[in-house]
Amino acid sequence: DIKSNNGLAIHIFLCNTSMENRCFYNSDGDFLIVPQKGNLLIYTEFGKMLVQPNEICVIQDVSPFNVVAWHGNYTPYKYNLKNFMVINSVAFDHAGTA
Repeated sequence: DIKSNNGLAIHIFLCNTSMENRCFYNSDGDFLIVPQKGNLLIYTEFGKMLVQPNEICVIQDVSPFNVVAWHGNYTPYKYNLKNFMVINSVAFDHAGTA
């Protein structure tokens, strides 16, 4: 809902070649990037980030063309999903019982 600033949209983007001398810009919200095959070398206004399969990357809503207005901690980050458990797993990092 645009008026309440709530909701989400899911877009699937397929790339099979480098976006050399181009950029992908989203002015609507944050990016959650989940590579399925191959590595992604992502360039942001804060530097480069290599994201591999089994990792997820979050790039928050910051314009790459207006870094002067930057405030807070909007630095892109990534998680390696090998370090997190699935629900009801007791293999590692399991949810404790109360």
